[in-house]
Amino acid sequence: MEERPDWKFPTGYGECDEDGVPYCYSNEEVQDELGETIKIVLKSYRTETEPFKVNPTEWEWVVKENAKLLVYRSNNEIVEVPKDNLVKKQSTFSITFDSENLNVDEHEDRLNSFSSLLKYFNEMHFNFASFRIPGNAKSVKNIYAKKQGVQNLYSEEDSL
Repeated sequence: MEERPDWKFPTGYGECDEDGVPYCYSNEEVQDELGETIKIVLKSYRTETEPFKVNPTEWEWVVKENAKLLVYRSNNEIVEVPKDNLVKKQSTFSITFDSENLNVDEHEDRLNSFSSLLKYFNEMHFNFASFRIPGNAKSVKNIYAKKQGVQNLYSEEDSL
């Protein structure tokens, strides 16, 4: 608000309740200096060694709704990042969600559909930040054991 005093922000924007929780969200509609209603997504990115996180609503506002992506940096500077830089100028990005929210019985089809949509992307992986091998995982014994014998390249039926 200090950076753009010529814009009009919603009532209560930038204010917090008694617990310090902001009344506003990162997505807001404001009036610019010409009185036009514009959409903005304001994100804090003070620690540039940490991931820059965008939730699905913010993503939709920037990509589909052409909201201005405003990023508050560690030097108290606010910059407008073009939406093309959100994806095209980055080497990789990850999509993360908390797996504790998923009930495999209810969401398995959704996850499979999601996987099917994404399989055409180069270097696509499901990354598990802290993969846990459960105590009930079965040991695979003798996987490297060799058996003597002959393996035919074709079946007997094919050889006739």
